[in-house]
Amino acid sequence: MRLDSEVGGGPDWIGYEYLAETVRSMLPLILATGVASAEQIDIDTLNDRPRAETVAHGGVVKAPDLVSAWSRKG
Repeated sequence: MRLDSEVGGGPDWIGYEYLAETVRSMLPLILATGVASAEQIDIDTLNDRPRAETVAHGGVVKAPDLVSAWSRKG
């Protein structure tokens, strides 16, 4: 088994785009279930807002954990 989580920060970290595109892929479900409105998410600026906040505060972002497992049939 393996658990991975991307962690990064600074103005050039690609993780901001990854996180925004992950939310974009779930946007129809988010809107359909009423978890948030399109205005609350503001998907077109979701890449830039976390970047600006993280850089302004010298912080880092931790992406969601990804769990994987390999097995052998035998």
